[in-house]
Amino acid sequence: MGIVREPQKVTSIEKKKKIIEAGLKVFGKKGYYNTNTAEIAKVAGVSTGIVYSYFNDKKDILLQVIELYFQNIFQPIQSFLFNLQNTKLDHKIIEQFLQIAIKSHQDNYTLHEEVIALSHLDKDVHKQFLNFEILVSGTIEKILLQHNVKVDNITERVHLAYNIVENLCHECVYHKHANINYNAMISLTTKTLLSLFN
Repeated sequence: MGIVREPQKVTSIEKKKKIIEAGLKVFGKKGYYNTNTAEIAKVAGVSTGIVYSYFNDKKDILLQVIELYFQNIFQPIQSFLFNLQNTKLDHKIIEQFLQIAIKSHQDNYTLHEEVIALSHLDKDVHKQFLNFEILVSGTIEKILLQHNVKVDNITERVHLAYNIVENLCHECVYHKHANINYNAMISLTTKTLLSLFN
């Protein structure tokens, strides 16, 4: 195995990006344990040797794939929150936020179950989940403070809200219980979030 290097040239950065994107596709389709680096290299259009010039092993690819997965989920949510400016949090804004969060999960459907399963099996993946949660919660807390939301225990409220929204997204996108009225659940979630921050 050669020395792993961080790409500097634009073409090398693009190659590494293609490998990560290929990993996202292949892991999402076949699962982590049923995939090898040669398959990822083929989808990326590079040789296996090129893969090993940028990554130590398959797990190294996985960890960077998960980073991309998190970015893909959070980017639309973050854009929406940053564009609120001085808008007062109300029922309409919260419901729009929830619809964007649900759609973001739908758009990243294929890898979700695999990543969740791996987070219970692998300490490094689990650590990534915790770091992502801290990043998202911290960003939301800053935005709420910029909107002059003044409540006691804001960090704890944001953490609770994060888990409520995650659960709603998982229900709407992945679980799909036949006995649940999801429009009613979105409405109840909206009221709950408003009560947390008003």
